[in-house]
Amino acid sequence: MTQSNLFTWNDLLEAISKLPSEERKKPVHINIDDESTFRYVEGLETLPEDVYVHNDDDENCGDLKTLKDIYGKDFNLEDYRISTHKGHPFLRTEF
Repeated sequence: MTQSNLFTWNDLLEAISKLPSEERKKPVHINIDDESTFRYVEGLETLPEDVYVHNDDDENCGDLKTLKDIYGKDFNLEDYRISTHKGHPFLRTEF
């Protein structure tokens, strides 16, 4: 999926506004990838810090404090880019 095809918060708001009133009163569920069960969305949160991702390894990510704690003096900020900015909203669920 390209960046321009991603589902946005505006898309979500529009979809919710089209739901019947009775549906909007029901709990929100989410299905992640190919899981066979749906999970309840427990809330909306915002990121407390910027999340950085390694330029060559998308799984090597975290906030600056965490990355510095893990890599110590070997940590080089130039090897990372911000992937998600502080304050970005996300839906939270328990796994």
